[in-house]
Amino acid sequence: FGLYETGFGKLGSEQAQRSIAESILRCLRPNDVAVQIGADQFAIFLLQTGTDRSRVVADRLLEEIDRMVIGTPGGGALPPVILSIGVGLPQPDDTLDSLIARTLPAMHRAPQ
Repeated sequence: FGLYETGFGKLGSEQAQRSIAESILRCLRPNDVAVQIGADQFAIFLLQTGTDRSRVVADRLLEEIDRMVIGTPGGGALPPVILSIGVGLPQPDDTLDSLIARTLPAMHRAPQ
């Protein structure tokens, strides 16, 4: 969210993060888990979900974010958010760090 931090200040960045987090939560099932892992990165853990279902959730999230308007305290709106999603399936010997490290390249390759 460098754009929000430099162009719209800390409050704009925080509002964008909050809006994205709310959108993520609306797209998940009760047993799924979402966490913020960086200033502009979230990890979503879809428990007992394969690749096909993960893609359905990713598409639903992309649609949700695309429709999202992030309001400012002055009544304006921030520029649209661009979302990149990478899907990684856990391996038996994975740690949280290894799963995220393996998934991040997929996110960076995603069209923006």
